[in-house]
Amino acid sequence: MKYIVVFSIILIFVGCSDTPQARTTQSQPDTVTKKNDMAIDALPVQKDEAQAIAERTLRQEGRDLSNHRPGTVRLVSSSAWMKGQHWIVTWELKPLSDGGQRFDGGQRFAFVDMEKQVRVAGGL
Repeated sequence: MKYIVVFSIILIFVGCSDTPQARTTQSQPDTVTKKNDMAIDALPVQKDEAQAIAERTLRQEGRDLSNHRPGTVRLVSSSAWMKGQHWIVTWELKPLSDGGQRFDGGQRFAFVDMEKQVRVAGGL
């Protein structure tokens, strides 16, 4: 009987939570597809292609990536920089060999939409 009462109390507290789980990821953009989702194969621009397009665009614009390393590539439904489904490609600063820090603007971002249009932000 004691276990039933404890279990019931736990269920009441879990069921009465006023914070939905969706709020815990509010700061992150909504990811449209997951890594294992089959719908990602149907996209006009795939992840690797988006990264190659972004890198080519940065180099054509004369932006130096020698102090940066590839970061993340995420698929989002929309962002402040671009409407509609697109990839956000990120490059991060490489650490200095002596452990110091670089101060050239930090990360570089490229937004690649499904029509292969690119918009660049950060670390300009």
